[in-house]
Amino acid sequence: MPERSLSYLCRNYDTLNHRDSYLNAKTAYQIGLLNFTLFETHPEFYASYKMMNEKSHQIYSDKLQLRVLDLTQNDVRIFYQKQLDEKDAEIEALKKQIENFKEQTISIYLTL
Repeated sequence: MPERSLSYLCRNYDTLNHRDSYLNAKTAYQIGLLNFTLFETHPEFYASYKMMNEKSHQIYSDKLQLRVLDLTQNDVRIFYQKQLDEKDAEIEALKKQIENFKEQTISIYLTL
């Protein structure tokens, strides 16, 4: 139910007192941890929403932000596996750099 999230988000945003400058308004975040899929036509593990112009995609304001985690999606496992795979690739690249450095060191040693 997007309406429920919007209600919470707007309540959190409306914190200004009488005569406060609107420029002092703080960004309000609504983070939803759901055990259901919010939009069946667009299921995804993580979604981020802001107010923007539909035509130009110009951000109207970043002061209202919604984050949604759909815990029913298999992407939870895929999300963490992707992070692990990226770290494994970084480790392998570092190992190659170390091996190249060792070879260069040995070459320098042998040529002296």
